[in-house]
Amino acid sequence: MKLDLDKMKKLLNCFIESPEPYITLKELGLFDIDEKEQNILIAHLLLLAENGFVSSLKLETGFESLGLHPSHRSTGISWNFAIKPIRLTQAGHDFAAVLNQRPVFEKLKEEAQEAPVALLRKIGSALAEKLLKEKLGLGD
Repeated sequence: MKLDLDKMKKLLNCFIESPEPYITLKELGLFDIDEKEQNILIAHLLLLAENGFVSSLKLETGFESLGLHPSHRSTGISWNFAIKPIRLTQAGHDFAAVLNQRPVFEKLKEEAQEAPVALLRKIGSALAEKLLKEKLGLGD
């Protein structure tokens, strides 16, 4: 599976758009979708957790701390869910802010979709900084 920035942005924005500081897997839309889409979204959620963008209340990022319980079947993995509060970390807020800047997001999708997440974070932040400096009339 390839990284999909649209999916990452969608998940991050579930946190950003919530009026609450914590959400659950239900608010991420994982319950009422087909199994294939569910697996793709969970894979992207786990990438966000691995990169420090989301965590549990205890700042943990493992399956169970996020409310995910995998079961192995002959046809693949199925998921059971627990309703646990999860949060967007400061790094997650920063990455969401970068992805929510249309010119930055479009540039990342067009030119850097295949880059590792750590590099997307750095490049996205650099592009966002450049755009903000230009907007504020600040030179290098």
